[in-house]
Amino acid sequence: MKTLSFIFVLLCTPQLAFAALKIGVWKENITPTLSERSTSCMGGYGLPLTNPRCDITDAHDYLSLRALYMANNDTQFSLIVFDTTGVGDALINDIRQRVSMLTNKVDVDNLVIAATHTHAGLDYQGIWGGIGSEYRNRIVDIAARAIIQAQSTAQGVKIFAAQTQVPVSNRRGWGIVDDSITTLFFDNRKTDSNTC
Repeated sequence: MKTLSFIFVLLCTPQLAFAALKIGVWKENITPTLSERSTSCMGGYGLPLTNPRCDITDAHDYLSLRALYMANNDTQFSLIVFDTTGVGDALINDIRQRVSMLTNKVDVDNLVIAATHTHAGLDYQGIWGGIGSEYRNRIVDIAARAIIQAQSTAQGVKIFAAQTQVPVSNRRGWGIVDDSITTLFFDNRKTDSNTC
């Protein structure tokens, strides 16, 4: 509920909210090593619990984790996004616990953990064969440290928004689609340079 309240305040009172808003970002490479790939499975291929693609031999592109930290006065909102199909509750709980173990400066109640929903990543949910414990432990640690790094780099920002329409269609043939894209820009309040 605090998260929704924070976002509502940002949208409804821009002059007050943006004056004290701080943003920090961080990015990490979470591509599994050869030994981690050998004990992990791809996510998003076929129906869950069927046709697992495990013992991965190579990586085509690197996978990333991105962290965003926002603070306005005493309210925080943090976001961690993994390149994967989805993130299971057990992994989310372990990341929150690790953050709490490492620092008391990040409000884990307002920490959202999400996925890009790529079908070219590993199975963090455990429904296509899962990931090995070595890799799982490493990404829990990376995620916790990434949000702490994002918090430590937070700076006062000015926010700008832009919106446009793009040609889209629904592959199921549904006529109603949202063709709008809104982009937020955060500029360093002191230097006017783009933060993220």
